Order: sequence, then structure tokens, then C-alpha cells
Amino acid sequence: MSTTNSDHQRLAAAVATNYLIWRRDRHARRGPTLQRERAEAAFLSKLKGTVAQVAEYADVELQDAARQQIPVDRLHDEANSAVEKDPGSRFHDHLVKSLLRWFKNEYFTWINNPACSHCATSATTTPLGAVNPSPDESAFRCSRTELFKCNSCHRETRFPRYNDPRKLMATRRGRCGEYANVFALFCTAMGFETRYILDFTDHVWTEVYCDGVGWVNCDSCEGEGSYGTPLMYEAGWGKKLTYVFAFGPHEAVDVINRYTNKIDEVRTRRTDVDEKWLRKILTEITSQRRRGLPDSVRLELEKRDAQERAQLEGSNKPAAAEDLHGRESGSLAWRAVRGELGSNPPDGESALPAKAADEKEPKPNTSA
Repeated sequence: MSTTNSDHQRLAAAVATNYLIWRRDRHARRGPTLQRERAEAAFLSKLKGTVAQVAEYADVELQDAARQQIPVDRLHDEANSAVEKDPGSRFHDHLVKSLLRWFKNEYFTWINNPACSHCATSATTTPLGAVNPSPDESAFRCSRTELFKCNSCHRETRFPRYNDPRKLMATRRGRCGEYANVFALFCTAMGFETRYILDFTDHVWTEVYCDGVGWVNCDSCEGEGSYGTPLMYEAGWGKKLTYVFAFGPHEAVDVINRYTNKIDEVRTRRTDVDEKWLRKILTEITSQRRRGLPDSVRLELEKRDAQERAQLEGSNKPAAAEDLHGRESGSLAWRAVRGELGSNPPDGESALPAKAADEKEPKPNTSA
């Protein structure tokens, strides 16, 4: 039987993939090394930091403060009206979408480059890089502070990247990290079972639990159109995903299978740590988060775990039309430099190469 060029290409791709996986596994079997131990320590620190952040959402006083910010009655009215128009739809879905729509369009403000904090002009600012937070900024768990120079008065403006939800409810501005942090809190305060999703290719978002469906993604940076579109990041934005983890009040889960239909390709990029070590760590974190729970609650969570594992293992559906649009949040230049425009940019935009973006405006800060 004759073979075609495409057959040869597929065979070559399979051989290359298998080699990369073999090389990664061989490295993992060599035992502890200083480099490996450092990689595992950095990885674990990132996971534990996220666990601590998510645990804060259980604070009753913090949830009360969040509900003071949310137009709860209005959102419920919108969801009820949507169900009346479409009796077969779910109130839960409409309520999450109403929260997404309000949060993106009315509550939080996206910051590319901040306005000058000194002069009243509309002049642009140019990024100068990151500096250490001041003591006042550190008090609100500022991870780093970005510095910008005004193109009019030439003075500097600071943009602290806060992690304290209370502070963020006061500033109501930021990028992906600030958006996802506050939105996950708001989902919790609204009564949704909520997860914070950490993507190691520099993005974060949220999942909420829906009875009969399971965990559904929702991205507060993108609004209501993101609801239930897990392949949006890979198929729409063009992300080369590696690790994606879900952190809930009682679990830490590797959910990469939900967000890719190219898992073999993704596995070749997951080279930071050994997969067996990673599974062990996630199991330990989950056990710690469930310590002290009543047996009945633990059994129910374990039943849900099994259902999710089956769902993730069988997750290989093709991307739907709603998954295929490029990223909306952030300036065109910022998204182009990050490679997140995808093949179908939002209406009214055209794909702009990173080089062209740099030529049209000051080089954007690409951090999320």
C-alpha cells in the first residue's frame, strides 16, 4: 500500500512526540537533583499560594463586604426575566451570565497603561518596568509595582498589583489577576460553588458548579460570552497550554483535559515537574483541604471527584463556534504581543503582528 506525504508527516510528528515524552520521563527517573528540587519547590510554592488565596473567600465578613458591592436583586431579576423568555433554560446559567456582564461592563476597569496620577491631561504613559512595592503597597499584598512615565509631564505613576480582595474592591481596576481574584470572591458571595483556575501560561479565570453539568468555566475579563467555552483559550486565543489547575474550597485538581483537545501535544510541553510527583502533591493538597469535614461531606466530594475524572478522561470534543473568537480584554497591542488574538479577532479588529504593535504604540507591559 502506498504512503502519502501526509502519512509521513503524521508518522514524523508521532515519533517526535513520543521522543519528547520519553526524554521527559527518563529525566524524571534519574532521581532527585538540585535543579529538579528547585523546580519542584517553585512549582509547589505557586500552588500553595493559590490555595491560600482561595481559602480567603470563605471569610464570612469578606463575603458580606462583597455582597455590598453587588446589585444582587437586579441580577436576580435579570436572570428571572431570561428564564421567562426561555422556559427551558436554567436560572443558574443566566445568573452567572448577568454577574459576568455587570462585572465586566460596569464594575471593574481594565488597565493597560494607567493614566498619569499627577497631571490632568489625557496623555499616554510609557511602561518603565517593575519596582519593589512600597510598605503601604505591601500592606495590601502587592506582588509587584509597575512604573510608568507620563508622556506629557514626564513624572512617574505607580501601578501596584494588589492581591488583597478588600483593596481591589476599593480600586476596582487591574488586569487578569485582579479580575479573577475579585470575581471568584463575588461568585462565592453569590452562593455559587466556585473554583479559581490557574493557567501556567499567564492567565487566571473561574469555574462554577452547575448541578447535572459539572464545572463550567467563566472568564470575567471576557464577560458573559465566555460562559461554558473551555476551548476558547486554545482554539480561540491560540494559547499553547501546559498546566491548568482548579482550586476550590475542598480540592486542587489538574483540569488541563477540560481546556484542550490536543492533550498529546500539551504533554510534550509539561516538562516543569514529574507527573507522578504532581499527582501526589495535588492529592495531598486536597486531603489537607478536606481534613475535619464530616464523613458524609467527604463521601459526596469523592463521588463528585470520580464523576469529574470520568468527564475529564473522556473530554476530547472539537471546538464549537463560540470557542473560536480571539481575546477581547486588553489593548490590541498587548494581546498581539502575548499572542492571544487567535485566528478570529473580535469584530472590528484585525490581527496585528507583535512587530506592528510595537511600531504603533509604546511597547505594552505583557504581564497579566
